[in-house]
Amino acid sequence: MATSTPQEIPIQITSTNSSSERRIALSWTVARLKAKLVPVTGIPPPAQRLLLRRGIGTAAGSTPGGEDGRNEREEVIEATDEENTTLDQWRLARGFEIYVCFISFACVCTLLASELPLYTLLSSN
Repeated sequence: MATSTPQEIPIQITSTNSSSERRIALSWTVARLKAKLVPVTGIPPPAQRLLLRRGIGTAAGSTPGGEDGRNEREEVIEATDEENTTLDQWRLARGFEIYVCFISFACVCTLLASELPLYTLLSSN
């Protein structure tokens, strides 16, 4: 069995269609993680929502529970600046799981559109 460096953590990656253990480097950015998850899940980075599931009691392939789709052992991995935010702030550990949710492209387009500047047309009166 290959050994990992102290900065790499084996994490279970799951989605509705797949489950696989991957070694995650704590120095990776959120954007890099999302890019590396595409071959595992088939979900493009803009359409990914990452849920970090901590500890025992989360079964691979299970769906999130609770009214908002999460439980007390889950945390959303998100950052305003995904290109520069590293994973070490989430304190990843062996036995954790990252559940990759698919966000519909309609939602992604709405999110992207909400970040665009608004322009006001002047009337020619």
